Amino acid sequence: MPFMVHMNLGYLIKLPMIKMIRIFFLLLLLPFGGYAQQESHFSTDGFSSFWQNPATSGTLDKLSFNFLGRLQWVGVESAPQTFMFNSSGRLELNQLKNKSLEDRIGVGVNLIGEQVGFQNKWVFQVPLNYQFKLGETYLSAGLSVGFRAIIMSNDWVPPQTLFDPLLPGDVSGTVFNMDAGLFWYAENFYAGISSTQLTEANSGGLHMVRHYHVQGAYKFAVGQHYIYPQLQIIANSGGVGFWNLNYFQFKDDIFSIGAGVGAGYDLLLAATFRYKIFKIAYNFEYHTGSLSEYTKGSHELRLTFAWK
Repeated sequence: MPFMVHMNLGYLIKLPMIKMIRIFFLLLLLPFGGYAQQESHFSTDGFSSFWQNPATSGTLDKLSFNFLGRLQWVGVESAPQTFMFNSSGRLELNQLKNKSLEDRIGVGVNLIGEQVGFQNKWVFQVPLNYQFKLGETYLSAGLSVGFRAIIMSNDWVPPQTLFDPLLPGDVSGTVFNMDAGLFWYAENFYAGISSTQLTEANSGGLHMVRHYHVQGAYKFAVGQHYIYPQLQIIANSGGVGFWNLNYFQFKDDIFSIGAGVGAGYDLLLAATFRYKIFKIAYNFEYHTGSLSEYTKGSHELRLTFAWK
């Protein structure tokens, strides 16, 4: 089936659902099986959690614009090609009325376009959240609404005849979509949990399943520099997968380099450069699984304009 093109056999493990706190440790030890990935995958700086978790909009940056492009499994015909645009910001309530009120409101817009084989996918989301002040930290609760459109434009080449009734024809569908999440953050750490595709609707003949995401990071000071490990977990009824990326961030985040591993023991390499409000991040994935002899790896580029 064309929907199965976006599959990495090393990404996920068939595992019963257990407490999230245990998953962080189990994922470092267990091998992985496979499942068809229905959601776009990004490995860039911060794991692009603004599209997985509506509670993250307007948290780490007061206002930001992000442009992401990803070429996955370069060298494999009809491999995934993904583009994303995100804009998010926050409004601090003490600027409106009560000077002692430190809560915030975050809002954003996400647009994802992806082509995988015969399949074209478009996702549009509007996340909204409320950020509560908790001591020196904030807890954000968010919800996003939008739609997901899938278009299948098949171009089959039958081996013997020009028409084969068993080959599926063109299909398309647009459905309402909803996500929800929580995000706890401060200057040097963040942790979040969210669920996407809550409605589990059918789009273009494909049944969307509910996904669960966990993100976490902590920035450790090393003199004037930082070590910034980040972890992302994704789970659905088919299994669980994880990605880990560890940055060495030079003073004032002007430049950083990173390395990590993904589910299936893929090797992740990254580098970022920031100049004032502009930041560029490049990520490379070296695949060690079943596709390693066919692909030259995956490339990802992210451009960000962010105001703290």
